[in-house]
Amino acid sequence: MKAGPDVEFVMTRLMIMFLISFLPATEALAEWALRSPEASDDNGSAFVVNAQGHRLDIGCGNGGTIDISLTPDTRPADLKFVDDGAVVYFQIDGGQPLQMPATCGAHGCYQDFMLGGEPWPVSQMSAITSALRAGSNVDVLLGGKIMSRFDLSGSSAALGELAARTQCEGL
Repeated sequence: MKAGPDVEFVMTRLMIMFLISFLPATEALAEWALRSPEASDDNGSAFVVNAQGHRLDIGCGNGGTIDISLTPDTRPADLKFVDDGAVVYFQIDGGQPLQMPATCGAHGCYQDFMLGGEPWPVSQMSAITSALRAGSNVDVLLGGKIMSRFDLSGSSAALGELAARTQCEGL
């Protein structure tokens, strides 16, 4: 006995839908992950890569405090720079922007000393990592312009695991 054309059509469509469900999603939200240590003095890092290929990385620097970087160079083209010193802002869920002193160049923006040469206060580091753990998204700004946007799904777990395996201040 042969099934009617309507049954074959429905079965074919169901099979196609079933197979499509196994394809990777193109607009999937990026999840935070841990990078394993690569050397004896490396503690690894927690990071996320967005759909544009921008990477936000939080590791533990040699001084025992967090080390934040945004790569590659995502600086707005219309901003004028006198030198490489900058203040990068993290705006979590549209809230008050939190500042990070940075050096920005051809390879991206990296956490640095305050503009006067003073160390960046651990309290400000902790404010950023606490907000990243609790929020749902972050805009990274320079000169009032968004350089990059990241989803924060999984950030709390990744930063928590990094804190558990390091003695890093600011996590």
